[in-house]
Amino acid sequence: MQLDGIEGRVAVVTGGARGIGRCIVETFRDLGANVAVLDLEPEEIDSVLSVAADVSDEADVEAAFAEIEQRLGPPQLAVLGAGILHKAPLEQHALADWQRVLDVNLTGPFLCARRVVGGMREAGYGRIVIIGSSAGIDGAGAAPPPLAGYAASKAGAMALAKSIAREYAPTWRSSSARRTRATSPARSWTSTAAT
Repeated sequence: MQLDGIEGRVAVVTGGARGIGRCIVETFRDLGANVAVLDLEPEEIDSVLSVAADVSDEADVEAAFAEIEQRLGPPQLAVLGAGILHKAPLEQHALADWQRVLDVNLTGPFLCARRVVGGMREAGYGRIVIIGSSAGIDGAGAAPPPLAGYAASKAGAMALAKSIAREYAPTWRSSSARRTRATSPARSWTSTAAT
């Protein structure tokens, strides 16, 4: 694979211990990036810094990024992919489960993006990718319903990416070096945490 601008960059992938995130981590590593994984249950990956963190917890996010900056330098690439899935009919969807899905899938990307965007601006380079879902577009995606909390959280995460891009567009237009994107995978054949 040939991607320019990755080698030597500091890349952070949330939810990077398994699934889609793990594939992204290994690709960044193989392209020469200095990679850190933030995951609730990190796994050791060759030549990758693994940091335990709950992306929905502000103090955990701050501590994790401080460790990454101290050990690798400020992140220039951030793929915000930590996510959980809870399937329950709306009438049976407990508020605690709803809140946990929103905390991880929407608050997590907010906290992580907020933490890295200033450093990217100062460095004059940065990329943020927020992993959405086709469920965030049509309410169900490739998975059968019921997915109310998951779909709502992923729709919010994709809107967050658009909002960040628009907020920083005036600053970033002068330089093609900074970008924010959301991607919406449909069904994938990787493991995803489900509750």
